[in-house]
Amino acid sequence: MMDSPIQRYWRDARFLAITEGTQEILQLVITRGLGL
Repeated sequence: MMDSPIQRYWRDARFLAITEGTQEILQLVITRGLGL
């Protein structure tokens, strides 16, 4: 089953929040990745 880009970003963001960064940085990365 293939993930949509939003599903993939959400899954990765939840993982990265635990392992690396703050929510604000992750939101910025996701919005840039989605081209918003």
